[in-house]
Amino acid sequence: RRWWAAAMSEEQPDDQSVEISDVLKERGGEDYSNNNRKSSSREHEEDEDIEGPNRTLLYAACILILLVILAVVLGVGFGTGAFKKSSPKAASSAPPPPGPPTAPAVPTASPGTSSPVAPTGGSDTGGEGDGLKEAAFQSYIGGVSTNPSAFDDPETPEAMAVSWLANGDPLQLDPEDSSPANMLKINQRYSLASLYYSNPSLEESNWLEGDECTWQGITCGDGVERRRNLRNLAEDVYPMTVTKLMLPMSGIEGLPADLAMLTSITVLDLGKNMIGGPFPASAISSMVDLQFMFLEDNDFTGTLDDVVFPESLIQLDVSFNELSGELPDSLYELSSLEALVINDNDFSGEIDDVSNLSNLLVFIISNNGFTGEIPDSFEDFQDLRLWVVSNNEFEGEIPASLENAELLESFACEGNSFEGAIPEYLGNLDLVVLHLGNNDFDEGPIPDFVYDMVNLRELKMHASSRTGVISGNIGDLTKLKKLDLSQNALTGGLPEDITNCESLEQLILTAGDAQLLGEVPDISGLENMTVLALPFNGFTGEIPDLSAMTGLEILDLGTNDFTGDYPDMSGMTGLTSVFLSYNPNMDEGALPGYLDEDFTALKVLDFAQSSRTGDIPASYADIPILTVLDVKLNDVQGDVPSEVCEIPTLEVVSTDCSVGCDCDACTECTEEEE
Repeated sequence: RRWWAAAMSEEQPDDQSVEISDVLKERGGEDYSNNNRKSSSREHEEDEDIEGPNRTLLYAACILILLVILAVVLGVGFGTGAFKKSSPKAASSAPPPPGPPTAPAVPTASPGTSSPVAPTGGSDTGGEGDGLKEAAFQSYIGGVSTNPSAFDDPETPEAMAVSWLANGDPLQLDPEDSSPANMLKINQRYSLASLYYSNPSLEESNWLEGDECTWQGITCGDGVERRRNLRNLAEDVYPMTVTKLMLPMSGIEGLPADLAMLTSITVLDLGKNMIGGPFPASAISSMVDLQFMFLEDNDFTGTLDDVVFPESLIQLDVSFNELSGELPDSLYELSSLEALVINDNDFSGEIDDVSNLSNLLVFIISNNGFTGEIPDSFEDFQDLRLWVVSNNEFEGEIPASLENAELLESFACEGNSFEGAIPEYLGNLDLVVLHLGNNDFDEGPIPDFVYDMVNLRELKMHASSRTGVISGNIGDLTKLKKLDLSQNALTGGLPEDITNCESLEQLILTAGDAQLLGEVPDISGLENMTVLALPFNGFTGEIPDLSAMTGLEILDLGTNDFTGDYPDMSGMTGLTSVFLSYNPNMDEGALPGYLDEDFTALKVLDFAQSSRTGDIPASYADIPILTVLDVKLNDVQGDVPSEVCEIPTLEVVSTDCSVGCDCDACTECTEEEE
């Protein structure tokens, strides 16, 4: 799912984990064991060296003792009648000897249900015994839980998890067994069971069946507990430690506080779920070996003030949440961190010195509320690939030290208030993405080095005080997919060489303080186009053939001076918005009647002042989510079809006063110009 998270799919070497046999070998254990075996062998050989005469007397004494014992036993038996034969009648009338009580039937439940079941083994099979066992579990877990008050209500996930341990757990662990192996197992199963009972989406999984290491999304390995307790490994089978909890896109809605008991987690992936509430600071702070944390695209709120991020953290992604406040100091000390992804939250404040984060490959903090200047402390970020700080409130100049990040591929700072000149060192980088738009840079032309960035896929320089013309060298950027030079003061025309950019998907040239003029080149070969926006310019001539652009979503050619007829849009069924308005010199023609139920995404039709005639097509009533229909300042006749008025999403219908409109969405009509 994430290119920087490839390590999740590979086993990572653990320098701290060692085989016990290797430890013994290093400490001389193998030689010690061999010496013991040799010593025992010598002692056994010495025992066999007892000589003949003494051995004969010993045998005679043993036989005499056995004869005396036999005589005593026989005499007692005959004297009490124990050896007399019983008659059949006597035997049948005698009461049966007492036997073991019949065990009660054990209730069961289908796997994955939340109903607790009675234990399938152990000594506590009666109701009183079950209660004692559950009380023992609650007593132990209450002493280590971060939320012991949860046990007061039997309906809480924590209380239900304890009940399951006592009554339904197929492993039937012993709460009185205080060995490290057993306690670790109880902690893990209780913590995960609490998560299970917090989330109905897990009911269809294999959770609560068998060993937790086999549950969906759980991976076990040699955890910290095992390495720290080598002297206590007396059990034949030591339980595996939960090291990965990976349940992305699993409908998870809540996290129990006692997730903090999974202290050996190295990978935590709960991204793209529906988890709300405060950020789980206690749980994250307790996971001292955590390396990969993916909690993106949830509904976490609050700040990160109480989080102590583990020093082992390598990748951190909490993007697309509702987190706020300033970044905690512990975040700036993560010298092993390679990916910091916190975009699309409500973080604020200034960014501190980031020099300790020099191992970063990914730095994405966009779409927040950060302010001030970004510290110029990127001198040692030689491995940095992505630097994305867009849509904040940064000011000052772009850090000069970023010139040392020679491996940068994406440089995005749009939507801020950066000042000064666009850095020349950007021309020395092999960039794939360059977003500089909507800043306060010094006025000037598009830098020459931009046209040499032959690997560029995205170039956004909108509202960046660009002047002059678009060079024909733009055609050298043959890999370009997105080009946005809108809202500048560019002049001249659209170069013919733009047709060389056959991968182009978005071409956005909305006019700013000046206009582009002339005819639009034959761009019919740009078949990958999804956004074509050339509004508020002075383009003339006929609109090129666009029929091959079947993937087009936004077509905005409004407010120009085009002539000829409308472009053929019949194959563009993915259109969301069409703006052909305010082109008064186009040839007269009817409104396109092929727009119908096939255009399932279409919301806006703006045909104002574009020489349209005739009636409004009845097929427009079949456009399912049409929101805006503007046909004013044309020669449209008749009434707006009543079926069009019934479109539930319709909000605006704008017509001339000569057109009847009884829709609730109708605006004040426009008087025809004389």
